[in-house]
Amino acid sequence: MARDILIGRVINDAELRTALATMLALRADQVHIVHDLAELPPLSGRDLSVLSIPMAGEFPTFITLFFGEGDSAFEIRTVRHLARTLRADVLTADDTLNPFLMLRATKAGDLERVSVKVELEDEYSVEYVVEVLPVDWTPNPGRPSK
Repeated sequence: MARDILIGRVINDAELRTALATMLALRADQVHIVHDLAELPPLSGRDLSVLSIPMAGEFPTFITLFFGEGDSAFEIRTVRHLARTLRADVLTADDTLNPFLMLRATKAGDLERVSVKVELEDEYSVEYVVEVLPVDWTPNPGRPSK
């Protein structure tokens, strides 16, 4: 299982490793952080591999967590704990079918559902800006009601 997370500040590897190890009750040597997918080590046991990529925008750290065997428990409380520990807002998928609806845990530990707008800098750039927008809960946004 893998879980994508956007973090609202730049995080160094040591700080990220400590926060994830503490949060998931792992030893620091069980958390492997890489910066290229080709460097991802094979998972064994309860190890956690983390792909960390710098980005532009409001959430400059993008990580993907790859869980080892038997420990894929990543819950809402885990997202809130990570945000509080890193003192940064954190975005992750809300597990609906809509890829633009996400959960945001604030550094204070509050949790809210948000809509995310992705803008490419240009057609060749891999950098993009993530803008958090209020969620429109109307059944058919943009269509007049009858």
